[in-house]
Amino acid sequence: MAVTRNTYSIFAAAVLALLCSCTKDQGPVVPQEESAGFVLATKAEAQPGTEFRILAYGCTETDHFNVVTEGTYSYEGNTFGEFPYLTASEPLVVPFEQLGNSFYVSYVSPATHHTNGSFTTDLAQPFYCSDVQKVQLYNYGLVEMTNPLYDRRAKIGFKFIKAQEAAENEIEITDVAIVGAGNIYWPASKQVTGATEENLLTVTLNPVAEDGNLQIYECGVSNFEHMPFVLSGIYAPKDTVAAHLQKDANYALEFAPTNLQETGYLMVQFNMYVNGGGPLLVTAPLTYNAAADIALDFNPLTTYMYNITVSETYIKTILEVTPLNSWEDVEFGWEIKDNTEKVYLGDFTISPDGWESEDWNDCTIKSSKN
Repeated sequence: MAVTRNTYSIFAAAVLALLCSCTKDQGPVVPQEESAGFVLATKAEAQPGTEFRILAYGCTETDHFNVVTEGTYSYEGNTFGEFPYLTASEPLVVPFEQLGNSFYVSYVSPATHHTNGSFTTDLAQPFYCSDVQKVQLYNYGLVEMTNPLYDRRAKIGFKFIKAQEAAENEIEITDVAIVGAGNIYWPASKQVTGATEENLLTVTLNPVAEDGNLQIYECGVSNFEHMPFVLSGIYAPKDTVAAHLQKDANYALEFAPTNLQETGYLMVQFNMYVNGGGPLLVTAPLTYNAAADIALDFNPLTTYMYNITVSETYIKTILEVTPLNSWEDVEFGWEIKDNTEKVYLGDFTISPDGWESEDWNDCTIKSSKN
């Protein structure tokens, strides 16, 4: 997923311009006593009046990913050198016993409320949040915030294709839904929670006209707006997230993190009918690469197009990952570009008797790394 990173610096300059349109006269920097000062060293063009909520999460074995202190800041048109200088309306103050400690710092704009370090989002609206950076904090001096703000949303689309050996079969796909697409974001761990079994994210499929090819349905090609938004982040079981973060150089953890949320893989489910038989309820992971046995991160401002090939005995998934500069740049009928990364997610075998089984409730889907 590293291919997506080089596009975000382009987008970062435009992100903050969308956050606030009010203006104030530029004035001199006023030192703030007994609290840290912050500057945006991201080359981001923050508009005067933009508010930020800055959170400092613990990074020791006893308090990692817990909010230790926080503050509300705004950009009033002041600069420190070439960077925007943030003025505190509620200063971030480090507890005396933790002065000089390292923290994972993230900032969010607009400065919305949080619960235990997490933010409840409206997926219909942009949610801007930086990745955490590890810094030492004192109640004086300036801290350079070097990570840009991202709109933490991604989009998911689907193409359903018949395998060549199933070309003569009548295959119908209905009731497509994404399972596990929560609306709560945890900046410290990049986890996403808030999904319920009752609250599925439905997907609108469009039948593909018969033109000699094997594609039968699509979502997001002829109409990009049909692709649903999901929060970018890590969708995986708790132990998998812990192992992933422990290997991430941005965290440099010397212990296995335990202050994590109970989550699972992002899944897709749908009903399949073959030659009138069915339905078979199919559930397959979207954030687990069965071929490589690893979990996938969802990156912000990125489209994830799942090409799902179905036959009488298996479901094969190829994922196309495309970074974007702006959601508004995508036109109807958009094509996958050269910077698309293709990921083979593996096969899911239908057993025991394939489509000929009289009792469809006995059919199961098994992943394969082959």
